[in-house]
Amino acid sequence: GADLSAGPLVPAQRARLREGLLAAAAARGPLHGLALRAFGEWVSRRAYKYVVDGANVAYRNQNYDGGRFSLEQVGLLLDELRRRSGGAAPLLVLPKVYLTARLVPNHTQPRVVPSKERAAYSAAEAAIAKRLRGSEHVWAVPDGSNDDWYWMLATLVLADSGGGGGGGG
Repeated sequence: GADLSAGPLVPAQRARLREGLLAAAAARGPLHGLALRAFGEWVSRRAYKYVVDGANVAYRNQNYDGGRFSLEQVGLLLDELRRRSGGAAPLLVLPKVYLTARLVPNHTQPRVVPSKERAAYSAAEAAIAKRLRGSEHVWAVPDGSNDDWYWMLATLVLADSGGGGGGGG
C-alpha cells in the first residue's frame, strides 16, 4: 500500500462534510438538525484557535479497572490550551449530561445507564463543572445528539472563517 499524506481539506470538501454532518443530525430528528445548524451559526461568529472534544479528553487513558470519566483531565487541557494561546479560551464541546448530572455515566454508550455504572464527581470535578456551566466557551450538546457532530462542525466552520479550529480531542 501507498502512504497517504495528510493535508487540509479544500473548501468544497469542507462544504460536503458540513452538509453530511447536518444531514446526519437531521436524520436523528428535526430538532437535532436545527440544534446543530444553530451551533454552526453561533461558532461562525467567534474565533477559536482550539476546539476540544471534552468527552474524548475525559475518557483518555481511562480504560483500566477503576478508570472513569475525568473532568479534571478536561480542566487541565483547557488551562494548557489557554496558556498556549496567550490567554484565549478554547471552545469545549461536551454532552450536557456531563455538566448537569450529579452522577455521570462512566462509558460512552448511548443507552440508559444504571446508577451503579455512574460515578459522582469529586469536589474538584464539581468545581470544574460549575465553572464550565458558567462559561461562554462551552457548548453543552443536547441529549440524544452525537457530540462528534459538534466538534467536527466547529472545526469546519472555523476553517472556513479563518478562525482556527485545530484539534478535536
